Formats: sequence, C-alpha cells, structure tokens
Amino acid sequence: AVTVSIKVVDMDGNSVIDAANYNYQSGTTAPTPFAVLDDYCYMNFDNGEGMVKKDADGRLVSVDKVAAVDGTSYWSITVNGKDIASVEFNTQELVSGDTVVITLKDSTQAAG
Repeated sequence: AVTVSIKVVDMDGNSVIDAANYNYQSGTTAPTPFAVLDDYCYMNFDNGEGMVKKDADGRLVSVDKVAAVDGTSYWSITVNGKDIASVEFNTQELVSGDTVVITLKDSTQAAG
C-alpha cells in the first residue's frame, strides 16, 4: 500500500477532499495522482465511480460536482509543492509520504 495525502480545493478555497493520509491499496504498481483521486472518490462518495472526469487529452475536468470550465477555470496540480503537467497527473508515480494538492483556479486572471 502507498499512503499519500490528497486534497482538492474549489475556486472559493473550500476543501472538496481533504485526506491527510490516504491508504491506496489497489493494484501492484505505484499509483498516479489520478489513480489515487479516483480510488478515493470511489471509496468515499456514494456516486464514487466516474466522479473524476478527464478530457480526451487526459486533463482533469471535474471532481465530484466541481468542474473546470474551458476559458474560465483550470485545475492546478502539485505533488509535494511542485507543479506538474496534466500528462503527469496520469503518469507520475507516487510514493508513500507524497502530498497531492489539486486546486481549481480562475484562468481569466492568470497572467499571459
């Protein structure tokens, strides 16, 4: 098992998910941020399966009822405080002790 912290925050700063030490036990390979998030939702929400949605490029679209809207908002993802690209959301291997923070941000205020 791999124990990681996973947090999802909406645009108002409210925690959608705040799991300090989530014990990921599925599978034999090191989990990705997506796998952990998907597993957490499956285990902890009534409508668990399919709660985490990605687009065709593998970018995170929504978690539960919180969704990024093209042109106005986007998901910022960090692992241990470092920004990761949307592709890494599906590929980066996590190890015990890692912290994943996924924050919905307003892209209309983003610079450049």
